[in-house]
Amino acid sequence: LYPGVADTLEALCAAGWRLAVVTNKPGPVTRPILEGLGIARFFGAVVGGGDTPALKPDPAPLRLAAERMGVTLDADDWMAGDNFTDLEAGRRAGLRRCFCSYGFGEPREETWDLAIDRFADLRESLSR
Repeated sequence: LYPGVADTLEALCAAGWRLAVVTNKPGPVTRPILEGLGIARFFGAVVGGGDTPALKPDPAPLRLAAERMGVTLDADDWMAGDNFTDLEAGRRAGLRRCFCSYGFGEPREETWDLAIDRFADLRESLSR
């Protein structure tokens, strides 16, 4: 777990943010990872590869996460991720996008609304 992740997730939830995990990893693999890291409780939905017919960058997994949380995606919502598939899924869903430069992937072009170098930076950036 990256430094500051648990504290940042807790602070975002306390501030009223509703969070979900959307990954191309299979859901049955993802959920135990989140539980093992002690952060599963922060997420109102977990959508993994196989939960929808298409994977990111298709926006269907993001829409399913919103549906599971009982919300509708809109232009004020955010998608944070470390690679092209994350950012492109967010774009296709009409969301704001945050590039996490510390992750494993790379964007194909600089078309995001926010870039952070540490997950802990997200809290301060979203409170502006």
